[in-house]
Amino acid sequence: MLERALLACALALLACRSAAAASFDCTKATSSRDRLICATPHLSASDSEMARIYHADLSKLSNAGKASVAGSQRTWLHQLDTECPPNAVADGPGAISPAQCLARAYGERIQLLKAQVVQFGDIVFFEVDRNLTGLVKGEKLQSTAVYPQRDRPPSASWRAWNGRQVMSPASYSACDDGAGTAVTEVDVTFATSALVSVTRSDSYYCPPSPHGFGAAKQVTTLLSPSPHQLVAADLFVPGSHWEDFLTGKLDAAVSAMTTEDSGRKVANREKATDPGEWVMDRKGLTIAFQPYEFGMGRNFNPEAHVSWADLRPYLRPNLGLPPAQ
Repeated sequence: MLERALLACALALLACRSAAAASFDCTKATSSRDRLICATPHLSASDSEMARIYHADLSKLSNAGKASVAGSQRTWLHQLDTECPPNAVADGPGAISPAQCLARAYGERIQLLKAQVVQFGDIVFFEVDRNLTGLVKGEKLQSTAVYPQRDRPPSASWRAWNGRQVMSPASYSACDDGAGTAVTEVDVTFATSALVSVTRSDSYYCPPSPHGFGAAKQVTTLLSPSPHQLVAADLFVPGSHWEDFLTGKLDAAVSAMTTEDSGRKVANREKATDPGEWVMDRKGLTIAFQPYEFGMGRNFNPEAHVSWADLRPYLRPNLGLPPAQ
């Protein structure tokens, strides 16, 4: 009798511990998915971790920002049973169980939520993700768009910038017949009260091709007097020889990886002085080569990173850039 009582207590404690592990009350779980999460410790832990990050995101946002992020989360939860049917049977090569599918889905969602709210000082951005479907050349194009919005935009310039980021159903496709899948992601890499820099990545899959393709570009916008794409004179003081400074940094990065003729240095100068090649972040400015940019069979990508402190002598004032460190 004593052993049975001890076993019953142990099982009760285990049930309580499992119930507390997920973000919801497992004693009230009714759906197949929720019961599977409660019965699988690592899924319960993932569910709890996702909820923690999600609520931390909401705590940083206005009501409008909260509504957008909450809507995105509801959509993801609604689609989860379609992506990972809880009663599916893993059968055949490469098949995965419902628990394995949920583990993968939770892992991907947690990473997205970690990046969904980004803050630079008192400037807060949240990401909007939309599934967009349109007809292109008479064929169905399924596209996914992830783009940023500044929360609580304080001026007409910021509101205009927000408007420029909004993506509607795709009107074109890189696929010859229009059919396929497209994914566009825009991530804020740096922002001040005067400018905002983003990286835009576009990728396409065009059946029956066995692989996809894509491209990425950096876009920096100066907000005043009205939003416009940054030009060199917006950032650097003319006549300060910033061109020589950046070119020297890129020459050194390239020379450390390959031996090239003088023509290479001409190309380096063109790249170093092109604002479209500048990737800005909290630490400074980076100029990077893409894989194979030196030619097929030469998969290396030298890059020059220059801190804001080192750039200070060449920069225009009043851009809200980080102080020299």
